[in-house]
Amino acid sequence: MKAVYAQSKNGIIGKNGTLPWHLPKDLAFFKQETMGSSMVMGRKTFESMNKRLLPGRKTIILTHQTNYQAPEEAMICSSMEEILNHTKGENVSIIGGAQIFDLFLPYITEIKRTVIHTEIVGDTSISPHFLDDFSLVHQVHEASDQLNEYAMTFETWHRI
Repeated sequence: MKAVYAQSKNGIIGKNGTLPWHLPKDLAFFKQETMGSSMVMGRKTFESMNKRLLPGRKTIILTHQTNYQAPEEAMICSSMEEILNHTKGENVSIIGGAQIFDLFLPYITEIKRTVIHTEIVGDTSISPHFLDDFSLVHQVHEASDQLNEYAMTFETWHRI
């Protein structure tokens, strides 16, 4: 199980229920890392995507709302245990938000993180201790350009 997310230098991952940046290079990295996987997300993250299903990936939404409405192809689960049972043996990507990352942290063995090289004002951040039990094994730096306002680093972390 892996986590896939982007954060600013100061740990921000969201603002007003959305990503506080639009970076095509990061979106391509996210697509590459999640393609073919079961993507696990919280209800707020799903809603921040306009309840849109991404092609080539299975969408699993964790919510405590018993009558939550989502597209028929999405799987709605009410507990982490239910998700773990449904995804045994599958390629699983945890994609957010912050509470979902914290909840699944004991099961995550790999982290694919994009660090956006700027400080952002936002209202959702990743735990400062999220990487405590992980070691950086690979990174690739990308410069800013006409389509990507900020430079970024794509990182791979493995559990120690």
